[in-house]
Amino acid sequence: MRPCRAILTLLFLALAARATAQLGDAFDNAYDLEFPALELEALADELDALRLAPANVNDSAEMAALPLLTDQQRRALRFYIRLHGELLTLDELRFVAGWDSATRVAVSPLLHCAPADGRRRWRQVLADGRHSLTTGLAGTVEQAVGYADGRLEGDNLRALLLYRFAADGRVDFRLAADKDPAEPWLQGNYIGAHLMLRDLGPVETLLLGRFSAQFGQGLTLWTGYAPYAVTGHSPQRTPRGLRPASAFAETGVQQGAAATVRLWRGLRLSALASDADGERLAAAHAEWRSDRATLGLTASHTRLDSPAVAYDTGRFEGSYQTMAGIDAAFEGRRFSAYGEASVDLTRRAAAAVGGLRLTPDSRNSLGLSFRLLPPDFDNLHAAAYAVGSRPRNEQGISLDARLQLPARWSAQLSLDQMRTLAPTRANRGPSPSTWLRLVAERPLGRHGTLTVRYSSRLKDGNRTGATSAAYESGNTLRQLFHADIRHGRGPWAFSARLSASRYVDTASHLGLMAAAEGRYNPRRLLLRARATFFSVDGYGARIYPVEANLPYFHSFTALSGRGVHGSALVQWQVSRTLSLGAQGSLVRYLDRTSIGSGASATTGPLRRQWRLELQWRF
Repeated sequence: MRPCRAILTLLFLALAARATAQLGDAFDNAYDLEFPALELEALADELDALRLAPANVNDSAEMAALPLLTDQQRRALRFYIRLHGELLTLDELRFVAGWDSATRVAVSPLLHCAPADGRRRWRQVLADGRHSLTTGLAGTVEQAVGYADGRLEGDNLRALLLYRFAADGRVDFRLAADKDPAEPWLQGNYIGAHLMLRDLGPVETLLLGRFSAQFGQGLTLWTGYAPYAVTGHSPQRTPRGLRPASAFAETGVQQGAAATVRLWRGLRLSALASDADGERLAAAHAEWRSDRATLGLTASHTRLDSPAVAYDTGRFEGSYQTMAGIDAAFEGRRFSAYGEASVDLTRRAAAAVGGLRLTPDSRNSLGLSFRLLPPDFDNLHAAAYAVGSRPRNEQGISLDARLQLPARWSAQLSLDQMRTLAPTRANRGPSPSTWLRLVAERPLGRHGTLTVRYSSRLKDGNRTGATSAAYESGNTLRQLFHADIRHGRGPWAFSARLSASRYVDTASHLGLMAAAEGRYNPRRLLLRARATFFSVDGYGARIYPVEANLPYFHSFTALSGRGVHGSALVQWQVSRTLSLGAQGSLVRYLDRTSIGSGASATTGPLRRQWRLELQWRF
């Protein structure tokens, strides 16, 4: 090992971060087919920032951006504060409708109580700020064949370094560096930074560096983290305006300057200018907000350094795009509505999304939403809810409900019916799709929970023929079933999981997975171990074993074939300022002698991964 590389490796091993137990539990809810690992990293990044500078529970803007909450819980908190005044302690959250004990335990470490309009002097804010230094190193024991024959550069290590300073939610500075596998050290590695300042007189937010812009329902302008719709909840987006970008996101974020200014009686104006990833973006958003309603206008102009070439019917092509949109939302005690309409002024194409929700009480709700996304509407910066990979070329309607049932059962239901409007590479003609998702849960005694999840997606499209080289049009069906039993008491927790999958195209493919996990979590130590056994007779029936990871090392293994999967995680709070984390995982297949394909393939039936992280807060 060369001296420079050895020194860098030791540096990354010497510093770092740890994940919290509630973060791992949040990831265990990511059950829908393919949940992007990038979104989990963005969530981990936001929670890490909140641990340094907790959100003010009385500040509606800060609570709107807090993850792990549902729209109903945010709405219930706002109504509670409107009726009873600001919270004096976090213990009052027990009186807010819909804030059950699990929610309070998960978010309390991320909150603090202070007057919403109480602002301290900047000198005091900066003096009370906290620094953190995070680093990590990860790799695989087995080497890909591409390193030996020269098709891959560098090595199979991933290394990260993150410095952050946060103070009272008013200052957030971050500098991040990331080296991915197959990248040489100190050559083309990612480096990113941002500085966010809040409450500078009339300037509500000022951002320099890497940032995300999230307005309306994501139809006109939304960049960065955009979570999938949560089963049983409305696909309504929660716009967070201008926010720092995720620490290690290398695409889909902006680089430049942005600001939000308070004008008059609830009126705010946001503007941004960005030059990143071969495109220049200029945009503005005006928003009027009252206690119950929000109205926004958005305009953006994007110019590409190199013209885009369409590879599918209706896809964007050209060098520039100009968008304009209007969005609105209303929240009543039992009723809420939202929507956004957007126009591509360059191509003269328009789209719209919207929905209604009825909430008779904190345990029951019913929502109905629609989307009209024509084929020639292809916004470069859109993230509105859609079943497809991008919000275009589909029209659909979604029904979602949360119900409290007899015998202590609760249920969450989502039913989505959509169809594409023009042929694509995946569909030779317009095709329908029906997606049903159901979650039912029941407590078992005082310390246990039974959860049953079911997902069924029927769609029309190209499917592989008998020769595996030709394609024919027809229906494909993918079904997933998960049953979980959890029991926890004191520092101990145990869970067992049974999963079954079925995929049908020209033939039927079945998959089974059984997993067991144990967790020991005393005050300053977290130990988690999981063993998984799987038998899946086709990639279409693949199953994703959801597991807790260290904060910035999230990935999912798509299990197919037959074999075993195991993982172990250790997190140790060495002192009040220093914490360590280590994780190891392996997959051993019983029906193959190599894993992967091309340059990334490894020989042998075994793949082992390791990860190390450490965090120093001072």
